[in-house]
Amino acid sequence: SFAATISAGKLFAQGGLLPLPDAKPIRGMNTPAISPDGKTICFLRSGTQGGLYVVPTDGSAPARKLAASLGNNIEFGVGINSLSWSPDSKWIAFSRRDKIDSADVWVVQVAGGEPINITNMPGQNQNPQWSADGKFILFESDRDKSSDIYSIALQKEKQEPDEKKPD
Repeated sequence: SFAATISAGKLFAQGGLLPLPDAKPIRGMNTPAISPDGKTICFLRSGTQGGLYVVPTDGSAPARKLAASLGNNIEFGVGINSLSWSPDSKWIAFSRRDKIDSADVWVVQVAGGEPINITNMPGQNQNPQWSADGKFILFESDRDKSSDIYSIALQKEKQEPDEKKPD
Protein backbone atom coordinates (compact mmCIF):
# COMPACT_ATOMS: atom_id res chain seq x y z
CA SER A 1 0.00 0.00 0.00
CA PHE A 2 1.32 3.43 -0.94
CA ALA A 3 0.73 6.03 1.76
CA ALA A 4 1.35 9.69 1.01
CA THR A 5 0.44 13.20 2.07
CA ILE A 6 0.99 16.49 0.27
CA SER A 7 2.06 19.54 2.23
CA ALA A 8 3.79 22.80 1.30
CA GLY A 9 4.45 21.66 -2.26
CA LYS A 10 6.13 18.39 -1.27
CA LEU A 11 4.94 14.80 -1.47
CA PHE A 12 5.79 12.74 1.61
CA ALA A 13 5.67 9.09 0.65
CA GLN A 14 6.75 6.06 2.67
CA GLY A 15 9.25 8.08 4.68
CA GLY A 16 10.69 9.77 1.56
CA LEU A 17 10.25 13.26 0.22
CA LEU A 18 9.47 13.96 -3.43
CA PRO A 19 9.25 17.57 -4.67
CA LEU A 20 6.17 18.50 -6.64
CA PRO A 21 6.89 20.31 -9.93
CA ASP A 22 5.55 23.65 -8.65
CA ALA A 23 8.11 25.42 -6.46
CA LYS A 24 5.28 26.89 -4.38
CA PRO A 25 2.46 25.01 -2.65
CA ILE A 26 -0.57 24.40 -4.83
CA ARG A 27 -3.13 26.74 -3.23
CA GLY A 28 -6.73 25.59 -3.06
CA MET A 29 -5.70 21.98 -3.69
CA ASN A 30 -7.61 19.11 -2.11
CA THR A 31 -8.48 15.43 -2.54
CA PRO A 32 -5.07 14.18 -3.70
CA ALA A 33 -5.01 10.62 -5.04
CA ILE A 34 -2.02 8.65 -6.30
CA SER A 35 -2.54 6.48 -9.38
CA PRO A 36 -2.45 2.69 -8.90
CA ASP A 37 0.85 2.54 -10.81
CA GLY A 38 2.32 5.23 -8.50
CA LYS A 39 3.40 7.50 -11.38
CA THR A 40 0.80 10.29 -11.19
CA ILE A 41 -1.02 12.36 -8.58
CA CYS A 42 -4.53 13.57 -9.31
CA PHE A 43 -5.99 16.42 -7.28
CA LEU A 44 -8.74 19.01 -7.25
CA ARG A 45 -8.08 22.74 -7.31
CA SER A 46 -10.71 25.38 -6.63
CA GLY A 47 -10.92 29.08 -7.37
CA THR A 48 -10.40 30.71 -10.75
CA GLN A 49 -8.19 27.80 -11.92
CA GLY A 50 -10.59 25.20 -10.51
CA GLY A 51 -10.60 21.71 -11.93
CA LEU A 52 -9.24 18.19 -11.94
CA TYR A 53 -5.45 18.13 -12.36
CA VAL A 54 -2.70 15.52 -12.76
CA VAL A 55 1.00 15.85 -12.07
CA PRO A 56 3.81 13.24 -12.31
CA THR A 57 5.09 12.07 -8.91
CA ASP A 58 8.69 12.43 -10.14
CA GLY A 59 8.26 16.17 -10.78
CA SER A 60 9.12 15.84 -14.47
CA ALA A 61 6.25 18.09 -15.68
CA PRO A 62 3.94 20.80 -14.34
CA ALA A 63 0.38 20.09 -13.24
CA ARG A 64 -2.06 19.72 -16.14
CA LYS A 65 -5.84 20.32 -16.04
CA LEU A 66 -8.00 17.43 -17.28
CA ALA A 67 -11.44 18.88 -16.53
CA ALA A 68 -12.85 22.24 -15.45
CA SER A 69 -14.54 22.37 -12.07
CA LEU A 70 -17.27 24.81 -13.19
CA GLY A 71 -17.58 26.09 -9.62
CA ASN A 72 -15.79 26.50 -6.30
CA ASN A 73 -15.79 22.99 -4.86
CA ILE A 74 -14.23 23.98 -1.52
CA GLU A 75 -16.38 26.97 -0.58
CA PHE A 76 -19.76 26.12 -2.08
CA GLY A 77 -19.70 22.43 -3.01
CA VAL A 78 -20.35 23.30 -6.67
CA GLY A 79 -17.93 21.72 -9.11
CA ILE A 80 -15.87 18.54 -8.88
CA ASN A 81 -16.12 16.95 -5.46
CA SER A 82 -14.91 13.34 -5.66
CA LEU A 83 -12.60 11.29 -7.86
CA SER A 84 -11.34 7.75 -8.42
CA TRP A 85 -8.52 6.22 -10.51
CA SER A 86 -9.15 3.32 -12.90
CA PRO A 87 -7.17 0.19 -12.00
CA ASP A 88 -4.95 0.62 -15.10
CA SER A 89 -4.18 4.30 -14.23
CA LYS A 90 -5.47 5.45 -17.65
CA TRP A 91 -8.81 7.00 -16.61
CA ILE A 92 -10.23 9.06 -13.75
CA ALA A 93 -13.88 9.03 -12.74
CA PHE A 94 -15.21 12.09 -10.94
CA SER A 95 -18.47 13.68 -9.90
CA ARG A 96 -19.30 17.28 -10.74
CA ARG A 97 -22.15 19.20 -9.12
CA ASP A 98 -23.75 22.11 -10.96
CA LYS A 99 -25.43 25.30 -9.77
CA ILE A 100 -28.90 23.72 -9.76
CA ASP A 101 -27.75 21.08 -7.24
CA SER A 102 -27.53 18.17 -9.66
CA ALA A 103 -24.38 16.02 -9.86
CA ASP A 104 -23.23 13.57 -12.52
CA VAL A 105 -20.40 11.06 -12.79
CA TRP A 106 -17.88 11.70 -15.55
CA VAL A 107 -14.80 9.87 -16.86
CA VAL A 108 -11.75 11.41 -18.53
CA GLN A 109 -8.59 9.90 -20.00
CA VAL A 110 -5.41 10.82 -18.14
CA ALA A 111 -3.68 11.27 -21.51
CA GLY A 112 -6.21 14.04 -22.29
CA GLY A 113 -9.48 14.50 -24.09
CA GLU A 114 -12.98 15.65 -23.29
CA PRO A 115 -14.68 14.36 -20.12
CA ILE A 116 -17.64 12.03 -20.78
CA ASN A 117 -20.82 12.17 -18.68
CA ILE A 118 -21.74 8.54 -17.91
CA THR A 119 -24.80 9.11 -15.70
CA ASN A 120 -26.63 12.11 -17.19
CA MET A 121 -29.45 11.81 -14.64
CA PRO A 122 -31.13 14.40 -12.42
CA GLY A 123 -30.26 14.32 -8.74
CA GLN A 124 -27.03 13.51 -6.94
CA ASN A 125 -24.83 10.94 -8.72
CA GLN A 126 -21.52 10.97 -6.88
CA ASN A 127 -18.60 9.19 -5.19
CA PRO A 128 -17.57 7.01 -8.16
CA GLN A 129 -15.42 3.91 -7.55
CA TRP A 130 -14.00 1.56 -10.19
CA SER A 131 -14.46 -2.20 -10.04
CA ALA A 132 -11.19 -4.14 -9.72
CA ASP A 133 -11.37 -5.22 -13.37
CA GLY A 134 -12.13 -1.67 -14.59
CA LYS A 135 -15.33 -2.72 -16.37
CA PHE A 136 -17.81 -1.01 -14.04
CA ILE A 137 -18.12 2.15 -12.00
CA LEU A 138 -20.11 2.05 -8.79
CA PHE A 139 -21.60 5.30 -7.55
CA GLU A 140 -24.07 6.71 -5.07
CA SER A 141 -27.33 8.16 -6.43
CA ASP A 142 -30.60 9.52 -5.06
CA ARG A 143 -32.42 9.10 -8.38
CA ASP A 144 -35.18 6.99 -6.75
CA LYS A 145 -35.74 9.42 -3.86
CA SER A 146 -33.35 7.52 -1.56
CA SER A 147 -29.60 7.16 -1.63
CA ASP A 148 -28.60 3.84 -3.20
CA ILE A 149 -25.54 2.36 -4.90
CA TYR A 150 -25.70 1.84 -8.65
CA SER A 151 -23.25 0.40 -11.16
CA ILE A 152 -22.75 1.24 -14.78
CA ALA A 153 -20.97 -0.94 -17.34
CA LEU A 154 -18.31 0.95 -19.26
CA GLN A 155 -18.38 -1.47 -22.19
CA LYS A 156 -21.39 -3.08 -23.74
CA GLU A 157 -21.65 -6.76 -22.98
CA LYS A 158 -20.85 -8.90 -26.00
CA GLN A 159 -23.92 -10.72 -27.18
CA GLU A 160 -23.72 -14.24 -28.39
CA PRO A 161 -24.63 -14.49 -32.06
CA ASP A 162 -27.98 -16.12 -32.72
CA GLU A 163 -27.70 -19.77 -33.51
CA LYS A 164 -28.40 -20.40 -37.16
CA LYS A 165 -31.46 -22.45 -37.66
CA PRO A 166 -31.26 -25.30 -40.13
CA ASP A 167 -33.09 -24.68 -43.39
